[in-house]
Formats: sequence, structure tokens, C-alpha cells
Amino acid sequence: MKRTLLIASMLIALFSTDLLAQRYGTAGGVRSGRREMGISLKQRLMPRTTAEALVMIGLKQYSVHGLLEYHYPIIDKGLNYYIGAGIHTGHRRNHGQFYGMDVLLGLEVKIPALPLLLSADFKPMAHLNHSKSTQWETGISIRYIFVTHKDLKKRKKAKEKEERKDRRKEKWDDLFKPKE
Repeated sequence: MKRTLLIASMLIALFSTDLLAQRYGTAGGVRSGRREMGISLKQRLMPRTTAEALVMIGLKQYSVHGLLEYHYPIIDKGLNYYIGAGIHTGHRRNHGQFYGMDVLLGLEVKIPALPLLLSADFKPMAHLNHSKSTQWETGISIRYIFVTHKDLKKRKKAKEKEERKDRRKEKWDDLFKPKE
């Protein structure tokens, strides 16, 4: 019993610290839906807000989507559900160009010890100038993390350090500047 409790505690500690440390700034990968497949690029804008670009290709149509998503941690920062909205445009064979709005509800998990994100989402779309006025899509995505949260923090610290250095230099330059 003690051994089981010890092992469980160690596993919880291992995974929770990894999940805390592994947030992302930029991630890209593939998304597969019922009728379409494509690429996805996610960029974190604020601590809980991301922008996502999707390019989807199907047998009868292709489309480009721009989405803004807000993330809510479930257990930790490595497991989120997110909601979002956006717009899309595309082309449908024999019907021409279409455009419309998207709504998104999804679940995202950061794989511990790997730079990968897995997500599953539900994305209803309202179309204008399309043979169908609405579509109810689901999808699964796997994304590689290009820029981690640690990288973003390092960049921010380096920028702040450079700004402090420039301010100090300006003060010294002003102090020893010849008076006219």
C-alpha cells in the first residue's frame, strides 16, 4: 500500500511539473475532419488567448479559416478546453466562392515530455453563398510546438535587459554631455 502511494505521488509530481513547464507560443501541424484535411498554425497572443489559421482541403471544396480562441485550464495548464470564433472563405466545386463565420469548442492536451499538442474540437460554420447554409464539423489535430513558453520568457527577459542597458547608457551620456 505504501509503495503504491509513493509511486502514485511520484507520477503526479512528475507529470504536474512537466505540464506546468510546457506551455507554448507557436505550434503547427495537421488537422483532420470528417470531410476535409489540412494544416493548422496556432500562435499564443496573450496568456489564455491564441489565434489559429486553418487551411482545409476536401474532395469538393477548400477553405481558409482565421480563429481567435480563449483557453481555460481544466486540471493544469497542460490540459485546456477552449472556445473561439472566426471567419472563413473558400471555394466549392461547381458553386464558386463562399465565406462565413465559425464557432469552435475544443479540448487540448500537451503531451508530457514531448513538444506535441493533441486537440479535438467541434466547429459549426454558418456559410453565405454556399449550397449548405450550415455545416457541423468535428476535427482532431496534432501540432508540433515550435516556440515554447520558456523561449518566450527568455526573449522577454533579454529585451528588458537590453532596454535597461540603453536607459543606463542614456543617463550616462546625458551626464557627461558637453553643455552648449
